[in-house]
Amino acid sequence: MERGYYFQRFEGTNHLLGYIFSIIKSGFSIGNLAFKFLGYSNSQLKNHSCWFLCTNNPDKMISEEQIVSFMGNFEKEKNILKKFARKGQCFSSSKYVCTLKKSEVQMALPDIKRNGFTFTDGVGYISSALASKIARKSFRINHSSAFQIRLAGAKGVLMVNPELDALAEGDEKSTVMV
Repeated sequence: MERGYYFQRFEGTNHLLGYIFSIIKSGFSIGNLAFKFLGYSNSQLKNHSCWFLCTNNPDKMISEEQIVSFMGNFEKEKNILKKFARKGQCFSSSKYVCTLKKSEVQMALPDIKRNGFTFTDGVGYISSALASKIARKSFRINHSSAFQIRLAGAKGVLMVNPELDALAEGDEKSTVMV
């Protein structure tokens, strides 16, 4: 039990690592503070970690609903595993780089579908001006041709498309196209 490894019955089912299961299911307390399971990213699971929410913090009350609302709308995702994976993106240890206005992101890039396969799921474009700005700020290099991103609960890759620089100067002001 020291390491949390033991068998125990929960609601008629044997669970390996029952101690961890009970904490995730019921939460835990430290002093007068109560904590409940909130979420995880895939990389956190590999490192045996996850997020818990203090449900009775006297200094700042925040609810799970407020956090989930801030993370984005996941209602369109009907597959429960994909829904948790999308939410998990918000818990990843990604480095904040910049904030984009809605007018700077164009969500109209069609997927390429051939022979029953979708080839562009998670792939988009970024203007060379924004790519250079991010490369200098985040990586201390002058230019990069591709970035891994997390945007609105989705993960993908952006590659530089110089044609977006012309759009950014025009009416649409799109600097990212996904």
